[in-house]
Amino acid sequence: MNVLDLTRKYYEPRKVSSRKGGEYHCACPGCGDGGKGGKSDRFCVWPEANEGQGAYWCRRCKKSGDAIQFLRDFEGLGYKEACARLGIETKEFRPYVGPKAKRERKMEEWKPDPEKGPPPELWREKAGTLVEWAHMNLMRMEADEGPKKMLLERGINEHAMKFGRLGWNPGKDGKDLFRPRESWGLETEIKDNGQKKRLWIPRGIVIPMIRQTRFHDGEVWRIRIRREKDDPRYYVIPGSNMDCMLRWEGHRAYIIVESELDAHLIENEAGDLAAPIPLGNASRKPDARTWHSLQGAAVILNALDYDEAGRDQSEWWARHLPQCKRWIVVEGKDPGEMYQQQRLVKRALDIKLTCLPPDVLDVFSSKRALKQLETEIVQQESEEEIERHWEKIERVQEELEIKLRCLSVDSIQMIGEVEELKKHIKRLDLREWIQVGLPKGWRI
Repeated sequence: MNVLDLTRKYYEPRKVSSRKGGEYHCACPGCGDGGKGGKSDRFCVWPEANEGQGAYWCRRCKKSGDAIQFLRDFEGLGYKEACARLGIETKEFRPYVGPKAKRERKMEEWKPDPEKGPPPELWREKAGTLVEWAHMNLMRMEADEGPKKMLLERGINEHAMKFGRLGWNPGKDGKDLFRPRESWGLETEIKDNGQKKRLWIPRGIVIPMIRQTRFHDGEVWRIRIRREKDDPRYYVIPGSNMDCMLRWEGHRAYIIVESELDAHLIENEAGDLAAPIPLGNASRKPDARTWHSLQGAAVILNALDYDEAGRDQSEWWARHLPQCKRWIVVEGKDPGEMYQQQRLVKRALDIKLTCLPPDVLDVFSSKRALKQLETEIVQQESEEEIERHWEKIERVQEELEIKLRCLSVDSIQMIGEVEELKKHIKRLDLREWIQVGLPKGWRI
């Protein structure tokens, strides 16, 4: 049973698109049809999204989620009740049984791990040198070169690269770097063959965690490297501090993600709306410093990857932070994939626009002119100016209606396809996606 099946208990959705398994519209089970009856399109359903569970989003009340969230939003079920209804297994949280005579069952209270503190001074010095060298390598690249092209396609522009000190380690002669562990202040380790183990610094995109403290401004505390290929895809340099990458303390809104690159993307696109906190993986829990900031936040969006691991951890976040709500991406499994999908749809729209006949282009030109006039009316000061402006709007509206009546069936279909692509692009907009999850008019 997916979201489409659940929706049919309330309304019969209409299929409006066949892309990615189909898109359906109908009235919202929560806020109704807005007086449009069977023609209402405020509630959108994608039945094949999220591994077949489906996804939904209401344009009016802004509720969204998967099948589990549907039952919580519209039928008032708890998380476990919703999973049971859908036949989804959940992990049982078994209380700890103490050694006392009565053996009372108690649920251990979760406490965040204390901050680990900085790596050794020599490690920080070497890490800082590596990060600066890698950053210069990346910034010297052309936009169409491999690593830089990949970052740009993920929505991480040069400003974000500089702000995050992202870099590129090309290795030496195309091979990974190896250094004595002792040269970085690390303990000596002996391999089975009796030789000293060396510090491996693989080729790849260098993603540092730069920590500001009272005594140091911008020290490197962790280095994660995204390798070009092979496992592990992500590698953390030994000696790194593994606390959460919390760049902004004391904010009112946070968004929890897994990937540090997704955090850089969100910070670049919507940093004024919510501060991202990347965990590194779905099962990671916040450290004491991060926990303190999260407890003081008004809103927390849980955007962990939409996969089994991310879904399994959602209950923990909801139970420990009441202001935290699951906020899944519209398409893909994470914000980076959703951004890349939007790029593909934009490219499809650009191609479509280059193939439109003159009469259709003329209609879109009139629509743009009408929208501009409607925007400018608030700038008019006197009643006479407002009246003249309304006359202009009415003339353009009349011209647009005449042009539409003269179009062929094929041209009308083309307009519908373009409008659908524009709506799709808006749904995939990262900033719009975050804004929907926050109170109206929200700013950090």
